[in-house]
Amino acid sequence: LVEDAGRHGVEIEMDLASGVRLPLDEERLRRALLNLGYNAIEAMPEGGLLHVSTVQEGDLAVVSVRDTGRGIPEEIRERLFEPFVTSGKRKGSGLGLAIVQQVGSEHEGRGEVGKPEGGGTVFELHLPIACASESD
Repeated sequence: LVEDAGRHGVEIEMDLASGVRLPLDEERLRRALLNLGYNAIEAMPEGGLLHVSTVQEGDLAVVSVRDTGRGIPEEIRERLFEPFVTSGKRKGSGLGLAIVQQVGSEHEGRGEVGKPEGGGTVFELHLPIACASESD
């Protein structure tokens, strides 16, 4: 991901909180985050900023992937997490965001899409944090 970002003039910025345990399949989460990262790079053909952050909101960890790209067309925004929905990308099957939503659901969480101030797109994965009794 980092090499592809560099080739496309995309800077990656990370702001990752630590100290919480997430009861999840690391490989599935990695796949979901890579899907979001590659989508963001493709949305910024002229370069831009890809910001990945994590925060704790109550009993949830929120993983946020924000780009400064062209944004999501309104006509597909409501269906974005459905399989085979795409905004006319050159590459891809339209399954990446469906996978992100599925990973969220499999871990009793959810995916969301938003429009940050200043343009671009932000995708968030809201995932439950492990209880202390689960980590014993």
